[in-house]
Amino acid sequence: MQKNCCIDLDNVFVKTDTDSPCSICPWDGFEVEPYNTWCHEHWRILDITGRDRGFAETPLREEAIDAHLRRYEANTPEVYETLINIETVLFSFRQGEKEKEEKRKEGGKQSAAKTAKKAKPQKRGTYKETPKRPTHRIK
Repeated sequence: MQKNCCIDLDNVFVKTDTDSPCSICPWDGFEVEPYNTWCHEHWRILDITGRDRGFAETPLREEAIDAHLRRYEANTPEVYETLINIETVLFSFRQGEKEKEEKRKEGGKQSAAKTAKKAKPQKRGTYKETPKRPTHRIK
């Protein structure tokens, strides 16, 4: 059974008394290769240490990738290209998620501004416009 197996997640099939569709599952028989696991683990390290973080997130710096791969004696074109492929896919995914989040926040601000009651500008009253107040006569 795989880590991402639908039987593990919520076990819908026990609740509905149906058989699990393992024969059509794309995860059936899927095994992650140790090479890909190694590359992903090292990309995660570089994700923390190999970026310039300022006003916006930037892609991994090439010198950070190079230094990291030299440290682990794995500076080969295949490993480098695999890390770049992982970075390309995940960085663009993160950028898309940030854009969606910004649009969601912006849409929330606009709808809040539309629903907020606009304050009327106060006019300076003249003597005729001031309301008459009840007065008491003192005898």
